[in-house]
Amino acid sequence: MKMIGLEVCDVPIYDAARERKLGEYDMANIQVAGDYDSPPRLSGFKLPKSYGSNKKQNYGSLVKVIDFLRARPRIDRKLCKNCNMCVESCPVQAIEKQSKAIDYKACIECMCCHELCMHKAVKLQKDNPVAGVMIKLMGSKYK
Repeated sequence: MKMIGLEVCDVPIYDAARERKLGEYDMANIQVAGDYDSPPRLSGFKLPKSYGSNKKQNYGSLVKVIDFLRARPRIDRKLCKNCNMCVESCPVQAIEKQSKAIDYKACIECMCCHELCMHKAVKLQKDNPVAGVMIKLMGSKYK
């Protein structure tokens, strides 16, 4: 982002990750490899017109909508075959091997467990039941 003249706070998804303490954004903690000490500014690079301005905008409403629609993995023990693919695929070890309980404080919502479960035992469920109903209604409208 520095190379194109942006800061972390200029890009909503990176700013949200920074606020949630996901990843590293502080250049003092990042080792830069290459023929320079810090990322050079690219000359002649222009941001797309659709980007607007570099001024910080209020994305609080967008974050609230995303949080409202959030889905988290849930393991259906009836479908689970105890293959432990979900446990092994979890990059933060948020799934307990025996009980298949998910520690949602540790879970980063990458959905690897859902994607890699061959038995379709890991379901994505909305945290907010109203959101689930709204999405079902919207989905039937577009079929």
